[in-house]
Amino acid sequence: MKFEHLRLLLIAPIIAARDEEARLHQELLSKYNKALRPSGSIIHVSVNLRFFTLLFMEQQEENMVFSGDFEMTWTDASLKWNQTEYQGLEHTNVYEKDVWKPELTIYNSVGQEPVIENDRRLATVTHEGQVQMSNPSIYTVRCKLNIAKFPFDQQLCKAKFSSWVYTDDELTISAPLHELDLSSGKYQGNSEWEVNSVTIDTLLTTGEDNRTFQELHYSIKIKRHSTYYVYVLFLPTFITTALCLVGLFIPFNNAGERTERTTLGLTTLLSLAVILNIIGDDMPKSSALPRLATFVLAEILLCCVGVVVTVVLLVAHQRILTRELIIPAGVKKSRKKSEKPNKLGIETLVSARQWREERNALDELRETLQMITTEIEWLKTRDDFHLHWTKVFDALDLFFLILFESINLILSLCYFLIR
Repeated sequence: MKFEHLRLLLIAPIIAARDEEARLHQELLSKYNKALRPSGSIIHVSVNLRFFTLLFMEQQEENMVFSGDFEMTWTDASLKWNQTEYQGLEHTNVYEKDVWKPELTIYNSVGQEPVIENDRRLATVTHEGQVQMSNPSIYTVRCKLNIAKFPFDQQLCKAKFSSWVYTDDELTISAPLHELDLSSGKYQGNSEWEVNSVTIDTLLTTGEDNRTFQELHYSIKIKRHSTYYVYVLFLPTFITTALCLVGLFIPFNNAGERTERTTLGLTTLLSLAVILNIIGDDMPKSSALPRLATFVLAEILLCCVGVVVTVVLLVAHQRILTRELIIPAGVKKSRKKSEKPNKLGIETLVSARQWREERNALDELRETLQMITTEIEWLKTRDDFHLHWTKVFDALDLFFLILFESINLILSLCYFLIR
């Protein structure tokens, strides 16, 4: 029995408070017209971004998708009450749909998904008539991207608040701070982007009907994490190009066969084209070309020039060796002494064999030895000719290898140093 009395003593104040709050709701809202702006002077609305989480960037559509809570606070004189008349009740919660709202909207938004349904959201009202309304949602806002420095780029996206009903002489918008404190951990990026700063600015805009409205711009500056793109796209491009140039110009075959080198160069061009396609799939189709794409295009051009130079060297080497168009001075001098034996010598030998009975055996042997000596000297002259030009083209290969690899290294350094 005592326990029942104690329980009633504890519950009674709660029941009484609930009754007082219900009576307050009845008296406040019975004659309240939510369609009318609160009477009096200008309504001052404070908009505060309580938290921000960047979900992802729709880069091709140039949209930023984030979750956030823009808390709005204003004073409505029609919602004031005397605390003493309601047992010291300082604040109460009412449904948003039952009170007047300033009708602020993010006019550069292309989509908004409320976390809590509009009919279920509550607003907090104090005895002084201050209304506090929270609106956690997933927003999609337009964000013009500047991808010229991709992947070392920074982007500035804005959430632009304005009232589409009330002019600046009826309603003003402000924020409690000019710049938000990122160290609080309430404003976060994602795996690809980090939030650098969030600043707030207020300005006026005039419509076509000469009505002036106040705007509040939340400027969110984000920076891209470039590590992924450096290791997955930049380094493979640099290494592939370097290996391609080594394969094109390293003097590894003294026989002058360069067909395999050309094939290697063309295969490398295909690999670089695939990397360029990967970059293009993620970027918006704008007039600006990303820096990484510029680098890949420069590497493709470098490989193309390398392939062309290799083909020119291939044709020149082949023509010189097969047609003997240019004879080195040293080889030309020895060549005069040893022309290639012709069929006349063989016929002479055959003839000598046919008439061996009429010739002296010693003369026959002398002529045969002379023919063999001439053949050996001609082969040696030809080998010297080939060796000379092989050395010349080996030197050219080494020169172009150093030249093209130096250009490749300079391009890579410029890519990192110029930001």
